[in-house]
Amino acid sequence: MIYVIGDSHSSLFNGYDGKKGHFIQPQYGHCYKIQNGKFIILNQPYNPFLQNDPNFTAIRTGPNTAYNMITKTGMVDEIIKEYKICKEKDYILIVYGEIDTRMHIGKQEELGRNVRGVITEITDRYFNFVKKYKNEGYNVLVWGVPPSGISDNKAHHLYNSPKKRNVLSKLMNEQFNNRCEALDINFISIWDSIVSEGDYYHYFQDAIHLSYVACKDLINQKLKSYYE
Repeated sequence: MIYVIGDSHSSLFNGYDGKKGHFIQPQYGHCYKIQNGKFIILNQPYNPFLQNDPNFTAIRTGPNTAYNMITKTGMVDEIIKEYKICKEKDYILIVYGEIDTRMHIGKQEELGRNVRGVITEITDRYFNFVKKYKNEGYNVLVWGVPPSGISDNKAHHLYNSPKKRNVLSKLMNEQFNNRCEALDINFISIWDSIVSEGDYYHYFQDAIHLSYVACKDLINQKLKSYYE
């Protein structure tokens, strides 16, 4: 099993495309939790927990940034424990970074910081988080930041277009890939495959999130070796 732990983009792996917003996984620790093998509802209303692709369990931790995941290890430790993720046969696919590109990097740039320096800082902190689980013996995979959809929802004004945000996601993916190589972690990305098509918005379920149906073949190409 591949356990996908991430922000709302982890919902790509639930195997479902539905009405707008209804495909987003409920937030662990807010909408539900797992306790002693039981699914416990914490708040209503919430989207149903979806698992229509048997190869993946998609677990959404909330609107977290790659930058701040090093502060969320307690929640991730709980998820690993309660889902009984096995070091020998399971994989953890970690999915963060899009929110950093849409909302937060621009804020730092506006304060006079160099963009590449900000992305390096994000990468350093993110991989302190990733490295923790690698060092504990889990089979860790890192998912690349997706291309930007057409929405400018909460986007910083310096990066209020897909083209501008894709500059950031490309730079971030390059640094993520380099760090993964240094740590002997597999980096998985479909960014190039999608962006190379030019007009690529048919890959999206809504204005921000990629569509499982549209991306299924790309996902299979990149990840089938982990669940065959």
